[in-house]
Amino acid sequence: MIHMNEALIVEGRYDKSKLSALTDAIIVTTNGFGIYKDAEKRDFIRKLAKERGIKVSERKDRASEDFANLITVDVVAGGQKLSVQGTLFGTQGRIVRINDFRVDVDPHARILICPHINRPGVIGTVGTLLGGNGVNISAMQVGTTEEEGKNLMVLTVDNDIPAALLETVKALDGIFDAKLVNFYEI
Repeated sequence: MIHMNEALIVEGRYDKSKLSALTDAIIVTTNGFGIYKDAEKRDFIRKLAKERGIKVSERKDRASEDFANLITVDVVAGGQKLSVQGTLFGTQGRIVRINDFRVDVDPHARILICPHINRPGVIGTVGTLLGGNGVNISAMQVGTTEEEGKNLMVLTVDNDIPAALLETVKALDGIFDAKLVNFYEI
């Protein structure tokens, strides 16, 4: 269960039931066009958004046409923008895009994200380093983008990665950066 201190606004009961299995967040349904008949609910959603500095919008675009349910989260912090898209495959949540990289990642408890140069040996070096330090990789995905020569390695790991080991990964030849996302700490 993913803990969230935010509210999620969804269209209907189906969306709410699926998300309720993944998160303990407040989930408010709009009931599609029914939201226009419910002034109290509209005011509640506006109040939540204003309190949290959130811009509320709905859009249908080419990216969402590939999925029946697609949520996009855009965050700006430290002058950098991060965009993550997720969807449901049946009852399983999946991360399907990180920034411009297409991926298919099970949102496991710990995920190591490493943008890297696309050349032989880079992924193997990271795997060997982690394994040699007792970190088990339970899944791996290489995200691609239209930018030639750059990929995104996403490793699902079973153990915490000490800060010193994370710095060693960042220093490897061909690795541009490394971030550990620990959903236990969110």
